Amino acid sequence: MNIKKAFSNSLLSLLYKKPLSKITIGDLLEDTELSRQTFYNHFLDKNDLIAYVYDTVIVNQFNEDMSIDFKSSLTQTLNSLKKYAKFMKNVATRSLNLT
Repeated sequence: MNIKKAFSNSLLSLLYKKPLSKITIGDLLEDTELSRQTFYNHFLDKNDLIAYVYDTVIVNQFNEDMSIDFKSSLTQTLNSLKKYAKFMKNVATRSLNLT
C-alpha cells in the first residue's frame, strides 16, 4: 500500500465534501482508516500533504527515467489543473488568506 498516495487520494476526495480549510488530519485518518502516527511518519503536517499532492498529482513532470519532455509535461499539468480545479481553487484561496 502506498501510504502517501492513500492520503493524497483522501484529501482530493474530501474536497468534494468540504473546503480544504475545514479538512482536518482527523478527517484524513477516518477516511483512510490509518493512524495519526502513520500520517506523521510520511508528512510534517497538512501543508506538507498539500505540497505533495501538488508536486505528484498536479505537476508530475518527470518520466520514469527522470527526464522531462516539456510539451507532454505542460499538457499533463494543464490537464491536471483542469481535473483538480477544486483542489487548486482551495489551495489558492487558502494561500491568499494566509497573507
